[in-house]
Amino acid sequence: MCGRFTFVTNLEKWKERFQIEVIPFDAEPRYNIAPGQFIPAIIADRGERRIGQLRC
Repeated sequence: MCGRFTFVTNLEKWKERFQIEVIPFDAEPRYNIAPGQFIPAIIADRGERRIGQLRC
């Protein structure tokens, strides 16, 4: 059984909340994310935070 979810947060809010300087891609709200699709994620990278895309 697969799970689906939504992504409706503004990336500028993520940028402020997680103190990320650069968002290297555009992400529009999506209301039916399926397994196997890429989603924005906060990634810890050598003590710093960055945003990237991970496959859910």
